[in-house]
Order: sequence, then structure tokens, then C-alpha cells
Amino acid sequence: MRLSKKISILFICFPILVSLLFVNQYRNHIHIQNKQLLESYANFISLHLWNLNEEAITNYLTLLKETGVFHGFEVLDENHAVFYKNFDHIKDVDLQADINFNNQKIGVIKTTYTCHYLRVFVYALIFTSLLTAVIFYYLKGVYLAFKLKNSEEKYRTIVENIRDIIAVTSAKGKLLYISTSAEKCTGYAVRELLHKKSRLVVHDQNKIMRQFISQIKTQNNGMLDEYRIQTKSGEIKWILHTWQKIIHSGNPFKSADRDQNIIIHLVRDVTDLKQAQINQDKLKEQMIENAKLASLGTIAAGIAHELNNPLTIVSGYFQILSRSKELKITEEKIIDYTKAIEVALHRMQTIIGHIKVFGKDTSSEPMALYSINKVINDSLILLNKQLLGHNIQISLVLDEKIPETFININKLETAFHNLIINSKDAFDAHPDIKAKNIVITTQANEKEIIVTYKDNAGGISSVNMSKIFDPFFTTKEVGKGTGLGLSITHGILKEHNGTIKVNSILGDGSEFKLTIPINSKTS
Repeated sequence: MRLSKKISILFICFPILVSLLFVNQYRNHIHIQNKQLLESYANFISLHLWNLNEEAITNYLTLLKETGVFHGFEVLDENHAVFYKNFDHIKDVDLQADINFNNQKIGVIKTTYTCHYLRVFVYALIFTSLLTAVIFYYLKGVYLAFKLKNSEEKYRTIVENIRDIIAVTSAKGKLLYISTSAEKCTGYAVRELLHKKSRLVVHDQNKIMRQFISQIKTQNNGMLDEYRIQTKSGEIKWILHTWQKIIHSGNPFKSADRDQNIIIHLVRDVTDLKQAQINQDKLKEQMIENAKLASLGTIAAGIAHELNNPLTIVSGYFQILSRSKELKITEEKIIDYTKAIEVALHRMQTIIGHIKVFGKDTSSEPMALYSINKVINDSLILLNKQLLGHNIQISLVLDEKIPETFININKLETAFHNLIINSKDAFDAHPDIKAKNIVITTQANEKEIIVTYKDNAGGISSVNMSKIFDPFFTTKEVGKGTGLGLSITHGILKEHNGTIKVNSILGDGSEFKLTIPINSKTS
């Protein structure tokens, strides 16, 4: 049973117990008082009516009865014979006293009386109940005040020691309260902040205010974009700001304009987190660049072969043209050879240009409207010869109706490049596979472009399925893989608000499904 319930039962029983005790004391008091009174009557009779004169005793006792204390009297002589009897009602004799003459008992007087126990009990119960109620509510008030003080101290301790800033403003923006954690974050004392007229926001202040005003008109809570403030020392800090509107007529933060609505703000200093995010982004970009350089190293032989073929064509035709007079080559042949040299040079230019694009820093490269199909084709320029050299057949099933979308061209090309290199390495690890196939399919719906990449390079074990997108996870031998390829690909898709999922059957192959939102221009 809860303590409060026990206390309630105690306060209910208390008036009853006190009333019963009072009635018992009252009864004893009345009994003693009446006994003393009756003894005085007996003494009077003993002194003045010793001969037990019936008429005198009758008149005397009748007079006494009219006082209302007793209901009647019974007087007996020394032989216990009834000498006088006058009762309205009697069940049991309540009191008796001896009548003495010359120190000898010559008779006895008996009587009965009524004590109004119920009436006294009711009066006592009402009084004690009222007194108990007053005491109860007084003690309850003291107890609630004690609990309120403890609760206030507890929550004040929590609020004042939490790292986040808690602030309360009126709906019109007047600052009513701010926790002491604001001092550490801003460098200003609480009293300075309460009376500070200028705002701390130093960048995009108008944008933040417009966003807040827009939210508060239609919402009861919200979160503002991260913004920067300037501390008292001039330091710039990043802030994450959430708010909650409280509509209550009895709130304790009544402002001067008597506005009853208040807004509770939770402000968090995310400067360290922001810096860590910036460092992480830089590290991610560096990882992408390193992975691209590693890929260029992997396909160096293929690049050399790609350049050697057109270079051979240029060299051969140039030697022929240099002896055109000696060999008596016709003008038409010269034109044909010149065109062949031009085509070969264009091919070399394309390869070299792609190497330059593939190897450049893309961390600040903006999104561009581009075709996913074109990205896939571009990613094969540096890989075709190498894939053919490993007897890997690649098939493209590209939907030509797919719309262009805003993407980071170079990063997406890196993503496809990583998938292809990953398949090549898997095929190399399974030399028993005779028919090595990669199939890339594209299609689109109203919202997104779906790229399906499928190979038969042996698949991934169920144990490794949950780890393949983790940085530095690799199943290759030491020195033969960084474990960054699929992790970088996953990050690139995430930057585009897209997804990458994998299904794999060990001993068969893997299927990667990539989704990229249409017309999703991300910053």
C-alpha cells in the first residue's frame, strides 16, 4: 500500500478515535459529577430529613428532579424497603448514596441519569474532523512545498549542468530565461544575455529568422538549419537549434507584454562535431583520390596498350607519308592515311583526357546535368582492354529513354569503376570460372534511375555480406587491396541521395542495385 494511502486512512480514523476517547472521558466526568451531586443530596437528607419524612423527602426530591440532571429517585430504608420512588424511566440504577444518621446507615438513595453520548460524539467528531482537516491540509501544504523545493532543486541542477543551452522566450522573441551553460558557450554572463539587444547570429541571420518565423506560424515545434554565432571573444561557433511552443495560461514566464505563450529552445554547440564532419569529408575525398590513383596503377598496363595501338597507327602512316613521293602514293591515299592518323590521334586525346579527368580533385566539383548511360560508357574507356585481356565479357543493356539528372560525373564514374575492378579481382581469384560475364542494365521510373550491376565472379559469403561496405574491409591477400572500393562507392551513392544494395549467392555471383534520384541537385 502506498504511503499516501496509508496517511489518508490514518487521517480518516484519527477523528473517530479521538471522538471515542473524548466521549469516554466525558462519560467518566459526568458520572463522577453526578455521583458527587447525589452524595450531597444524601448528606442533606441525612442532616435534615433523618426521620425519613415522606412528604419532606418527596418535595425535596421533586425539586431536585426539576433541575434536569436526574430522571428520578428511589429511597430505601435500612431494611431495603422502598420508602420513596419516582422514575420517568430506568433500566439500571446508575448511582446510589447512603443516608446516614449518627454515623449509622439508615437508608440509601438511588437514581439514574442520561448522558447524551451520541450527541457529544457527533459534536466531538465534527470538531476533530475539522481540526484534522486543517492539520492535514497544512501538513500536506508543507509536504508539497518540500517536494516542490526538492523537485525545483533537482531540475534546476539538471538544467544548469547540462551541456546544451536551454532558453525560454515569449512568442514575440523576448528572452525570459537562459541556463548557465550559455555562459560557457557564448562567453557572456546570463544577465548580459538577458539584456543583450543585438543578436549573436553572424552568418545568414536573416535566413535563420525567416525560417524560424515561417515555422512558428504553422508548427508547434521545429528544428532550424545549423548556423554560426560569434562569442564574446570573437570565436565563431556552429549551433544546432530546436524549439517547442508551449501554450498555457498559467506559465511562470509572464512577459511584460502579458503574452502567455512561451517557446522553449534547446541549443547545442556542434562546433567540434562540425569540424569532425569537415575532417571526415576531407578524409573521404582523399580516400576517393587515393583509390582513383590506385585504380590508375591497376589499369596502367591497359592504358599503355590503349595508347600503343593508335600510336602504332600514327607512326606507321607517318612513315608511309614521309616516303609518299618515293612510293608514288596517290592523293586519295594520302587523304585516307591522314584521316586514319586523325582518328588515332583523337583516340589518344580521348584516353589522355579521360585520365586527366579521372585523376583530378573532384571535392569541390559542382553537380552537372548528365546522362547515367554516358557515365557508364565513360567508365569503360580505360578498362575495356584490361577486361578483354582477362577474358571478361561486359554487356550493356542501357535504356536510351533515361533522362539526364544532376550528378557529380567524376565521382559516379569512380563508383562504377570500383565495381568493375572489384569484379575483375574476384574473377582473378576464381581461375576455374570459364565464362566471365558482367552485365550492366539501366532503367528508370518517375522518381529514380535504377542501375543493376551483375557478375558471375563467385559471390560473397553470408558472413561477409554485412561488412562489404565497411572501410578497409577486404578478402584479398595483404597488399592486393585497400578495402576502400565498395565503401567509397557506398559513400558516393549516399552523397547523391541514392542507395546501393547487394544480393549474392556464394559460388555463383553478385548483383548490385544502385538507385539515383532524378533531378536531385545536391550541394
